[in-house]
Amino acid sequence: MTMNSSLLKSIDVLMEFSRSTPAMGVTELSARLGLPKSTTHRILATLMSRGLIEKLPHEQYALGKAIIALSQSVWVNVDIRDRAAAVARSLAEETRESVYVGVPDQESVLYVYAVETSQRLTARTAVGDRAPFYCSAVGKAMLAFLPEEQQEAILGDGPLIACTPKTITDRVQLAEELAQVRERGYAIDDEEHEPATLCIAAPFWEAENKVAGAISISGRHRRLITTQLPERAPMVMQAARSISFRLGFVESRPSSFPLALDRT
Repeated sequence: MTMNSSLLKSIDVLMEFSRSTPAMGVTELSARLGLPKSTTHRILATLMSRGLIEKLPHEQYALGKAIIALSQSVWVNVDIRDRAAAVARSLAEETRESVYVGVPDQESVLYVYAVETSQRLTARTAVGDRAPFYCSAVGKAMLAFLPEEQQEAILGDGPLIACTPKTITDRVQLAEELAQVRERGYAIDDEEHEPATLCIAAPFWEAENKVAGAISISGRHRRLITTQLPERAPMVMQAARSISFRLGFVESRPSSFPLALDRT
């Protein structure tokens, strides 16, 4: 099948915008993609005509409002988002922390729902953002309970790129970390994905005992995983359990969730 090169370049432009780089000028975008400025400008103009890109002051560009409508139409994640929303809001009210719901999407985590507090430094929501499995709490919570062959496919053969100085990039150390996640039932992100951001996450399952996603609480104060961990971790795990039941998961016996689940 022949690929449409112009369409691929337009997709590349859209994918280049991220939470860490929400706005760029033509020069920076062209350099990142290795495209001539004229080509990049033409693609941006086309995407702007459909509301997928919008122009900001100072010759900057960002994703447009039409992206929001598209993201709300992704059926595969709508059911999970809708079933998790009430649980996430309740957890946010109870903990007064930001709450995120993520699902696996190829080699990364995709955030499909968020309840964010005023502690968040950026006004832009995390919904639609992606994160690596190996350094985010939601990612590690899911990764720990996936079959080994699926873990290997997600992590690939290349080096694990550090997002912060605390990111675990050694595969042996990561394997030990995932074993701890399986044992206790929740994962911790200790400034591994973003500086000054700490998270606790637990996975949830769907009817076929398959990992469907994970829910996390996130804060900017170290007490979240020092003094508050014994109280907050069970709350996150209970929220994950509630979402699992909403997705049709049925535990075989009271002690079976989540540690006795078969990973194969």
